[in-house]
Amino acid sequence: MLQEYLSLVGDTIKLLQNDAAYFFASEEEITLFKTTLSIKKQTPIIPSQKILPKVIEEVRTKNNNTEIRPQLNCNIETVKNEEKPKNDSNVLFLQNIRNTVEKIAPNIISDDIPNDEEAILIAQRWKYINKTANISLITATKNTQEQILLKNLAKALNTIIMPASYVDPIPIEMEDIWKEFLSSENLKIILIDDLSLNSLPKLKKYFRQIPVTKENFFHNIPVFILPEVAKLLKNPLEKAILWQELTQMIKNVK
Repeated sequence: MLQEYLSLVGDTIKLLQNDAAYFFASEEEITLFKTTLSIKKQTPIIPSQKILPKVIEEVRTKNNNTEIRPQLNCNIETVKNEEKPKNDSNVLFLQNIRNTVEKIAPNIISDDIPNDEEAILIAQRWKYINKTANISLITATKNTQEQILLKNLAKALNTIIMPASYVDPIPIEMEDIWKEFLSSENLKIILIDDLSLNSLPKLKKYFRQIPVTKENFFHNIPVFILPEVAKLLKNPLEKAILWQELTQMIKNVK
């Protein structure tokens, strides 16, 4: 009996030292527990009051006796060579080509600077798409406590099971780039709650359900519908049930 008790305590300590603990316990509880386990820092060694002034005086004397001289590694011949004008035959050659093209097809040549807004927008889109992990937890909740809980869930999954990330869907919904997001090769599973799904119409158009098996998908990506997050905050037992269901689903997807 004693051995089983010690084993349980050991497992609990390992869990609480892990990021996954934040999903099951409050931040105050975790902080208190980790503080009691932290190793006391060694007391810093403070020099003696008799030695310290002597050391300071020696440093000052050394600095005062050191003469700082500018380093002039300047090669006069190099400067002269750099001042020589470069051969402009290439410039004349390119100018002749431009003049010829302007005569043949004047509409091709333009002095206007191209607008790079579209390129910037594409780059920003890929910034969101590259955030996808094997498991992407999508939620549109604005409740701070719910956000913290779901971020901790993503942390726990990322630490224990496979790479997971917390995704803010608003920018992706506004730019309507869910198709690109869902086509990411990294993406294996999506977690989302009902309220978020119904508040994201551009994402919801990719949602489908198999009636017979009750399986959910975005395109071909398996979807796990999270329970109401407010209930998870109120009832710790709901967290344990959710964790068991999630781990079982992920094993089947693997």
